[in-house]
Amino acid sequence: MADADRARSISPSELVNVAARAGAGGVLLDTFDKRSGGLLDLMPPRTLDAWVAAAHAAGLLVALAGKLTAADL
Repeated sequence: MADADRARSISPSELVNVAARAGAGGVLLDTFDKRSGGLLDLMPPRTLDAWVAAAHAAGLLVALAGKLTAADL
């Protein structure tokens, strides 16, 4: 979850490491609190880009969600 603190889950960067070690094929980054802002409100584009690059470098496919719009893409 991009808002891992609210979800009481591992951080997005930890997710990449755990998924890669577990042999997962990919990771999904979504938002937990659906009443608040979307993914880009929680994670600036540069940070998100770095996260996607790290996941790809670990050999993972990436899916992004969290109130994304066509304009966000």
